[in-house]
Amino acid sequence: IRRPPRSTPLYSSAASDVYKRQRKNKPATINRKITVLKAMLNKAKRDKYKVPHLSVSKVPSFESKPHPFFSLEELELLYDNAPSHWHWFMLLANTGLRLGELRNLRVVDVKDKIYVISTNQRRTKSKKWRMIPINENSQKALNQFDLSGEYVFPQSFNKQYPTTALTRACQRVGIDKSKWGVHTFRHTFASHLVMSGKPLKTVQELLGHASIKTTEIYSHLAPDYLEGSLDNFNL
Repeated sequence: IRRPPRSTPLYSSAASDVYKRQRKNKPATINRKITVLKAMLNKAKRDKYKVPHLSVSKVPSFESKPHPFFSLEELELLYDNAPSHWHWFMLLANTGLRLGELRNLRVVDVKDKIYVISTNQRRTKSKKWRMIPINENSQKALNQFDLSGEYVFPQSFNKQYPTTALTRACQRVGIDKSKWGVHTFRHTFASHLVMSGKPLKTVQELLGHASIKTTEIYSHLAPDYLEGSLDNFNL
């Protein structure tokens, strides 16, 4: 961040302007960085550091499109072509866990259901706990994990390794690049729940969304979405 001239008040959007010039990054990526920057400045203020008064505005996004998700056929291809990691993928697809939630999932929190716990040290995004039923494929996947330690997911793996493993598996089976993110499993979980007719409120609870508005991005996948909306309507 450049220091403003002495004649300029210490109120500037220079930080966000710098990020806006990073045209290679998507607005969501830039905004995440800005959120971290604002948190750092606020923490510095609380710790009594002298911090200039900056106005850091987020970058608006004008994109509007459905989130990508895996089809059932694509999931089978991934399971069949990732001999060392298929159980990671299957558990994520059948629970909607975020990658960070999977990494922080303790063995003691896997009982008759999976309990996603939020603590001061390891908070969930909504800062609330939730529970997810264990279906047949979730159990099948859990049976492949070493549950003798504290955590379900091996803590020895680099945080980015699941993303790398998924990318390689997608490349092997020819899945479109737009689906190479681990978060696609979460979209897959939500999308197939809605397509199977589950209420949005149920999907919200399973995903741990703080607001139903976040869950409504999947509403277009509901079997009865817009059904009958143009009945007896002709221009």
